[in-house]
Amino acid sequence: MRRRTDEGTAPDLTAEVFTRAWRKRSDLWRAKTPLAWLYGISRNVVLEFYRSRGHDQEAMQALEHNVVQHADKNDAVDQALDIAAALKTMHEKDREILLLSAWEDLEGADLGAVLGVSAGAARVRLHRARARLTKTLNEALTEQHHKQRKEQ
Repeated sequence: MRRRTDEGTAPDLTAEVFTRAWRKRSDLWRAKTPLAWLYGISRNVVLEFYRSRGHDQEAMQALEHNVVQHADKNDAVDQALDIAAALKTMHEKDREILLLSAWEDLEGADLGAVLGVSAGAARVRLHRARARLTKTLNEALTEQHHKQRKEQ
């Protein structure tokens, strides 16, 4: 939750996730893995939180803050900020699958279970989202390169 929200909100949302998990514990047997089931509930709680408050920008600011706070080297900071900026421009579904894969280390069936799709569909979505992120980053780097050449 701390990766998705600020430190003050994370405990409340975490409590809500576990409250819902407790209420829906009878559904656990249908899940392929308990972790994916719990991530699915977590995903829904976070989405509801931001949708109800219109906090899309706030979520991205929290992401940028976390990236800067945990980075050790200038290059890593620059790269992380470039990625955060590129993620801001991407569709919400692309952002979500990329973050679930990168931060939560979900793949295949677990990723599909969280998103409510098959493992194959999750792999295809992830592949396409990564391709779009790469394209966005390459375009940004090309633009930066052209600006630097003009300044010289």
